[in-house]
Amino acid sequence: TGIGIGMGTSDMALTRELFKLQMRQAKRLWAADWAESSVRHGEACMQSAQQHAEAQALGMASYYQAEKLAMEGIRLARDQDSRAYEMAWRAEVRESLRDELANQYNRFNIVMLCDTVCLSCVFSLVAEASLPTETPMWMINLYVFSMGVSIMLFTVSLLLSVIAVRRLHEHTAAILERKLFALSEDLQRRWRDQLSTNQPTGAHEANLLNQAYEKWVERYLKPIGEPAIHMMAIGVVTMFITAGLLTHNLYLIQYGSRTAGVIFWCMVLITSTAVVWIKYREDHWEKRKLGIYDNSWRDKSSIETGPFAKIHRAARELFNDKLNDNSSRAERMEKYHQMER
Repeated sequence: TGIGIGMGTSDMALTRELFKLQMRQAKRLWAADWAESSVRHGEACMQSAQQHAEAQALGMASYYQAEKLAMEGIRLARDQDSRAYEMAWRAEVRESLRDELANQYNRFNIVMLCDTVCLSCVFSLVAEASLPTETPMWMINLYVFSMGVSIMLFTVSLLLSVIAVRRLHEHTAAILERKLFALSEDLQRRWRDQLSTNQPTGAHEANLLNQAYEKWVERYLKPIGEPAIHMMAIGVVTMFITAGLLTHNLYLIQYGSRTAGVIFWCMVLITSTAVVWIKYREDHWEKRKLGIYDNSWRDKSSIETGPFAKIHRAARELFNDKLNDNSSRAERMEKYHQMER
């Protein structure tokens, strides 16, 4: 029994020692596994952080490139819009000048047509009509004088109209635009202001161009255009007087009818009076700017309230420097660029 008890005691001590050795071994293995797991977790965290940093850098670079491309696109679009706006206004100005030149062409072509028709009528009187032989000498002299005056007036009027058309043919809309710009100091001053302040072309420049065109017409076309029309009107009156003298002497001497001559003279007087009165009334209205020639709407209309107000406001917004200020965007782009590096 004593031997058994001693052997059991030794077995229990041996078992205790073995258990302690197993616990220490397990503790060492757990510590080694924990250390290895910690190292692996740290490496995984470092790799994840590195990947996240690379992804963030790529995202920043992509955003930087996208914003840079967007800014380039916006700037290019604004440049194209500004150029299209300027070209549209230039085309509009040239179209208005082309309309003015066409009106002048039509005006003087009508005068030349009337002069040609009247000259043919007077030359038909010269070639075919003849006074009776019993016509008094003073009546013959008056007849020849009025006929010569008619031919002279129609010929000079036709020549002046031809000269006016010749002057108009020397100018196209583009040439006249550049010439008016060279002759107008207001347009040159306005153009320098536009270049210095980056302002768009608008209704104000169109008004200045119209004023320059009116001055050009006053200087080069009106001195020969108005005399041509006056001579044509006076030539029509003298032609009627010539026809009245011929008819009076023809019916008085050959047919002995005073009534026919009086009737024709009444018609000549009424027609001549109507021609002179209509011509005087139209000249008066045009000179005083009355009726159809009224241009007071130009004084009442302004750039801010006129028909081009919306276009003018859109142009100011398009060419406004504050809207094109990209300083904050440039700062952000520089920051992104540094972060990308």
